[in-house]
Parts: sequence; C-alpha cells; structure tokens
Amino acid sequence: MNEIQILQERNEERIHAYQEMSVLREKEQLVLSVQNPVVDPVDIKEDGIATSKSDKKNHGVGLKNVQMVLEKYKGVGNMHEQDGWFYYTAIVPEGDEIG
Repeated sequence: MNEIQILQERNEERIHAYQEMSVLREKEQLVLSVQNPVVDPVDIKEDGIATSKSDKKNHGVGLKNVQMVLEKYKGVGNMHEQDGWFYYTAIVPEGDEIG
C-alpha cells in the first residue's frame, strides 16, 4: 500500500495536500523534483526504498527504472524525508539526446 492509499484509509486531511512535481531547466541541466506526504517514516537505502509490501519483487520498480535512466544520461538522483514529506530530486545534464 502506498502513502496515498494509507492517507485515504486513515481519512487524513493531508491527502488533500497532493503530490507536487516540478521540472526546471537550469544551468544547462534538467531538474525534476517530486514530493508527496508520508504517514510513516521512509526506510531509505543506498539502492532505493525498502518496501513494507509482502510482494517485494514487484514493488520499488519505479525508482530503479528512474535510476537506470539517470545512469544512461549521466544524471544523479537524491531522496530524503523531512517533516512528513518525501522528496526526490533528479538532475540530468542537457545534451544532444535530451535537450
């Protein structure tokens, strides 16, 4: 169950806080930033986020796919949690293939 589902089940008002995403072009690079509210602490590991779901094989695939794209285009990604929010930022240098 993801954080949005948990918030819906708990009928918390933060569900209305939404998920925010922005894409900027800055200093010859693309900056993608995503943030969303979290209910429980996020277990951030070196290779991604530990899932609490029983079907671990089929969860956590999204961030692994993002990491593969970042590696292909020589980008970097960073994630952290702060004050009930999860943040992910990816920076990709512009080049002939993506610019």
